[in-house]
Amino acid sequence: MQIALAEILLNGNLQHSTVRVVSAPEVLILREVHGADAVINVNDSATLERTNTEEIDRLKLYFGADVFSKVFPGSMPKLPTTFAEVGVEVAKDISPKKPMIKADKAN
Repeated sequence: MQIALAEILLNGNLQHSTVRVVSAPEVLILREVHGADAVINVNDSATLERTNTEEIDRLKLYFGADVFSKVFPGSMPKLPTTFAEVGVEVAKDISPKKPMIKADKAN
C-alpha cells in the first residue's frame, strides 16, 4: 500500500492546513470529511506492507466506523492501494536527500 506526505486543507480552507502521512484509501475519506480538494501537495511516497484488513481497522479507529462506511460501504470492502487508483498524482522527489517517511508498520 502506498503512503505519502500530503497537505490536508481542513474543511477545504487554504489557511487551515496540516501536513501528515496518509495512505491511498485515506485520501478518499479526507475528501469526504474536508471536501473534494482537501488533499494537496502529495509527495515523498513509499510502499508499506499493510493488509486490507489492517488498513480498514486503522481507518475505522481514526475516522470512526460511520465515516469509513460512508466512503467504503460493505462488510469487507477492497481498498485502493495506490494513489493512482484514487486519482492523486504524487510529485516526484527531486532532492537528493532521503525520504521523510519510512515504509514500516508505524503510522
